[in-house]
Amino acid sequence: MISPGNHHASLSKTEEAIDFLLNASGSLDKISYKILLGIPAYARHVKDPSKVRTFAEIYTDAVEEGKHTNIDWFNLNSWKGYEWDSPARIQEKIALARAKGLGGIFFWEIGQDKCTDNHPGGILLETAG
Repeated sequence: MISPGNHHASLSKTEEAIDFLLNASGSLDKISYKILLGIPAYARHVKDPSKVRTFAEIYTDAVEEGKHTNIDWFNLNSWKGYEWDSPARIQEKIALARAKGLGGIFFWEIGQDKCTDNHPGGILLETAG
């Protein structure tokens, strides 16, 4: 179970999982390039992890609410109790994957990203590109 206020896919949890995987067999570190890091494109509610919203849903709701027209989406990683990987967090995870010698990253799932006029390829995907 996820602790309240604790992101389900934090950088520290991600690094811990990668280290466990690389050290578990004693030989995976030699083929770390075959491992891909999955990054969620959705958010879980920190107090009730059964509540899940896509990044696109949260973005749309926040913008439509009107008071959030100047949102710093690059750094924003929580809203109304939901927490997700912001573009800044995604860049940190990409750097981690490179530092650990992993083969790359993927989004779970990319259809949950938000395409806008400024980001026709999707906010999260363009961050990774």
